[in-house]
Amino acid sequence: MRGLDTSEAPDRRAPSIAYPALPGATEPRPLDKLIGTTHAQVLTELSAPLATGELAERLHLSPSTGSYHLQVLHRAGLVRRTRQVFYHNVRADWEARSQARP
Repeated sequence: MRGLDTSEAPDRRAPSIAYPALPGATEPRPLDKLIGTTHAQVLTELSAPLATGELAERLHLSPSTGSYHLQVLHRAGLVRRTRQVFYHNVRADWEARSQARP
């Protein structure tokens, strides 16, 4: 049995997988580049106070992932928490955001 003639084959490369860009994909917003897409989405959703679970549901995140992102933004001073009976509502702190700009 004869082997395959590889004399004209291109140089051997590591296997790779390429995915096409999503239709309608756009350049990330400056805020996305600064703090990451999910953190930016969280801040955008918090134009009005929301409960943590409601925010996670809107962004299709697990409750623990939503809580994690809120914790990061709270520690950075970009969101404020308020408690109403059993619920913690969170809202964007726009004043802190405007002061954080260079």
